[in-house]
Formats: sequence, structure tokens, C-alpha cells
Amino acid sequence: MNTIQVIMSTYNGEKFLTEQLDSILTQEMVKVDILVRDDGSVDDTLAILEEYQKKYTNFRYFAGQNCGVIQSFFEAMKYSEEEAEYYAFADQDDVWLPQKLQIAIERLKEIRFDLPALYCSKTILVDEELNELPMQINEREKIPSFGNALVENICTGCTAVMNKALFKKIKEHVPEYTVMHDWWFYLTASYFGEVIYDEEGYILYRQHGHNVLGSRNTYLKEFKARAKNFKKHRGQVRKQAISFYKSYKEELLINPQARRLLAQLLNAKKNWRYKWALIKNSNIYRQRPMDNLIFKILYLANHI
Repeated sequence: MNTIQVIMSTYNGEKFLTEQLDSILTQEMVKVDILVRDDGSVDDTLAILEEYQKKYTNFRYFAGQNCGVIQSFFEAMKYSEEEAEYYAFADQDDVWLPQKLQIAIERLKEIRFDLPALYCSKTILVDEELNELPMQINEREKIPSFGNALVENICTGCTAVMNKALFKKIKEHVPEYTVMHDWWFYLTASYFGEVIYDEEGYILYRQHGHNVLGSRNTYLKEFKARAKNFKKHRGQVRKQAISFYKSYKEELLINPQARRLLAQLLNAKKNWRYKWALIKNSNIYRQRPMDNLIFKILYLANHI
């Protein structure tokens, strides 16, 4: 069986944590090791983690000061097991279907082992009691690429599974800035290797009032969330691209085509010629046509 380390960050997660940990420990056809970093919980989360550490030899945790979900995951990666063949990331409040990790690993095996590779997938939206939520949105098939990763994230962190080559590269290049840790995974994998997006879901993605980031199941909720994110992320797309360039500048020549896209985004603010070239470039895009149009209009107006 393949060995996989599952990395989790917890914060006041007592309500759903046990159910999630049990679903990870009972994954089929893989050898699982769980590493948890607690991000300063003040509820019974630490007591739960202590109980699991005493009960399972393939479970360990450590407590840290509160630094936020992004930094907490990168901090946890520092303490990872080098013997693992694959690495996955978990939230504290979902439930994984038994075949989740096995399916991800089988897909990653299709890619050369020394090429950085990321697997991610859809999720199954459920309420607090794990009842599936009706979806009113017809999702388009996702087309991963670096040009998409520059301006949009399609990797939900709790679905992310990566091979050792990608994990090592990210661990060695912790970003100065990123919008979210999973977006950084997508950027790095799409530049240096390959990204697999699975249109099937193997995670019961629990929606509740305390989610750090959730998902939307109606067009109205989705529209409001997208409008809010466009406003919230003003300037952050370029800031993240600058961080990516600084982190990997010694290695960027490995992918000339992607390097040109990165340069185009970074230079677009200099003058209208660069900006107009970016607007016309179909290789820099968001997944939905309307979303893509809105993004490029806002970029033209200096709102991104």
C-alpha cells in the first residue's frame, strides 16, 4: 500500500473534529499518517487531539500560536514525514468518503513520479448533519492551466493531494504572500508540472456558520460571493504573482510559455499596451465565460 501523510490545521474544531479524523483513519487501500497543527484553539480541540495521539501510532499533533489558516498549513508542512510517498491536506469539519485517497493516488500514478503533480476535485456540499444540499448551479468542466492559476483558484484545499516532487518544491519555497495556501499549490503545480481536476467528489464538504471558506449552491449566493471576492482581492492577484516570481525566479526558465504569461501579468500595469495584450490573451482566463469577461473589464479599469 502507498503511504500518504494527511496534514491538517485545527482551530476551535471540537464540534466536528472526531468525525473527520475517523473518516481519514479509515481510508481504504492506503497507509495513512496524520499530522495536525493546532492554531491556538481555546475549546476542547487539544483534548481531542491528545486522545487520538495516545490511541493511534500513526497520529501526531503539535500546538502553535494563532497565525491564521494559511500560515498554519505551511508551518505544519515543516514537520512532515519525508518517508511519505504522497501528501494530502484536510480541513477539520468535513467527512471523507472511504475511497478518497486511493482514487487520488491512482490518478497521480499516471504522471511521471519526478514531475510535480497535484490532484484536486469537486466536493459534495452537505449541511451540518451531512445531508446533501441541492445544487442549482450547472458547473462547467474545469480546465487547469497556469494561465488560469494566475487569476483564479480551482483547487479546494481539502481535496488537494500531491506527489513528493510537488510537496518538496512547495516546502522549499514557502511564499512571502499568497491569497490562500491551496491557490499556491495550484500555481506551483501548473507551472512546474501537472494538475488533475477530478469532476467527481469524494468529500462531504460541510457548510456551517463557522467555515473559514465555504461553497455556494445557488446562482444568487454564487454571484454575491464572486462580487465580494473581486472586491476583496483587489490587487492581490498581482501581489501573489510577484510573490511567485520572487520565490521561484531561479527556476522559471524551465517553462518559457508559462514564464511569458507571468511576465505579461506583472507588466500589465506599466502601460496600456501591456494591459491590452493581457485582456486579449485567451491563455489567461477564469473558468466561466461571464466571470472571465467581468474579470477582464475590471482589470482594464484598474479594479483588479
